[in-house]
Amino acid sequence: TATLNLNRTLKDPTVTVTKVKALPGANVTFTVNVEGPLSDKPAGQIILKLDGKVLTTQNLTLGRITYKYKLPMNIQPGIHNITAVYSGDDKYSPAEGSNILGVLTTSVTTTDAKKGAIGDKINITAKVTSNGAAVKTGKATIIVNGMNVAKVDVVNGKLSYQYTIPTNFTTKVYNIKVKYEGNDTIAASTGNNNL
Repeated sequence: TATLNLNRTLKDPTVTVTKVKALPGANVTFTVNVEGPLSDKPAGQIILKLDGKVLTTQNLTLGRITYKYKLPMNIQPGIHNITAVYSGDDKYSPAEGSNILGVLTTSVTTTDAKKGAIGDKINITAKVTSNGAAVKTGKATIIVNGMNVAKVDVVNGKLSYQYTIPTNFTTKVYNIKVKYEGNDTIAASTGNNNL
């Protein structure tokens, strides 16, 4: 006599949570995708948590949920955990995914005005602060006359770049812009001045 085994082996899905960065009080959207092998879109439910507290429970639609959330004004700046718990279904085993919510503080980037003649080497400098303190590390892009000229490191709130004034410039005022990129806990900012 033959026996028929009706137990089905459940597949392991991948649960992906998008990273979110925002200032306190901002409206954000959390997105969770659940995918099986060969890009299958499982059914089932997601429990979405922020720092262990349940925000919502939603049914997947084509393997995805989105949830709009307004960050409280008093939320602590820094890194918070977003966790998505997948319930599983008749084909897929339960699974979990996570990422971060970076609650940002603002930054201020300032740069000095510079003077020089065509062909001169000038030192473009800037300072980047957040809540009055120097931003320890990061990257900034230096833009002169609308053209990206360099990407430089921010070290202890300062950056510096030696720039040669191009021979195709004429005698007039040009814009210097320094754009700090921000990170997971500090917002981007831009400083402007003249050359």
